[in-house]
Amino acid sequence: MGLMFDLRQLRYFVAVAELEHVGRAAAGLNMSQSPLSRQILDLEAKLGLSLFHRSKRRLKLTPVGREFLNDAKQLLANAERLSQKVEAMRGGRSGTLMVGYVDGAIHAELISSALKSQDERVRAIDLKLLPMRSREQFEKLATGEIDIALTYAKPSSENIVSTKIFSEPYILAVPKSLNLGDDYQPEQLDGQNFVWLPEKTYPDAKTEFVQICESIGFKPKGHVEALSPLAALELVNAGLALAIVQASLKKIELDNVSFHSLPTTPSKEISIYLSHRGQPTPIEAVFLSAMNCGAE
Repeated sequence: MGLMFDLRQLRYFVAVAELEHVGRAAAGLNMSQSPLSRQILDLEAKLGLSLFHRSKRRLKLTPVGREFLNDAKQLLANAERLSQKVEAMRGGRSGTLMVGYVDGAIHAELISSALKSQDERVRAIDLKLLPMRSREQFEKLATGEIDIALTYAKPSSENIVSTKIFSEPYILAVPKSLNLGDDYQPEQLDGQNFVWLPEKTYPDAKTEFVQICESIGFKPKGHVEALSPLAALELVNAGLALAIVQASLKKIELDNVSFHSLPTTPSKEISIYLSHRGQPTPIEAVFLSAMNCGAE
């Protein structure tokens, strides 16, 4: 088994080695000379090495002692850096945070708003952003693979703390060539192709989408599948379909896309939930606070 170094003994050794005098080193350390001498002798005994040539007036480092001095200084410096890092992590000023998110959290600028927080500790976080579906986030949150989840749905587990931090309505995105005015009627959307999520990946997507259309008052003719809101807008821009998307996408400017309010408000809306496991760690608490402030 390797040696276990006593950092206090190493500090004593460095003080004596740099001054080459036990008495002066003891005064600088605010301790008596005899205990300091015993600590140095004990260190040499543990190492099985003679670190000093001893004379009546002063000490001189042996060649082994000079080499050990360099290593001892490096070890103490590393220990000090580690101590400072631990203290920073305790205060939420350092550390890595794994954050899962859905596209809607990005389009609503929730994460970017949090990163603009006046709390300087937020900028010190090593943030890893991982795009994934809500269900996958809940699984990885439970296993500890991510620390924070930004999802469309609220988790069912009692071990996960969740808060709705954002909601917004749906709007209609159509090709400009359709010439749909703002005072259009729902029946004008009958027979149009619409974009929705892939049924293989999202089995309930079609049913939910049709329910939204019926609540507004029209029936879509067919559909084109797209995995993300931005992909849906590209299909609209190409004139291939219409799409019902979250209102925050209205800021995106595409040549052949116009946005309109829906003629009636559907019962469902886009919601974003912020979730984490139980009592947050200091670094999680800093990010959670920034997220909640950014969502206000």
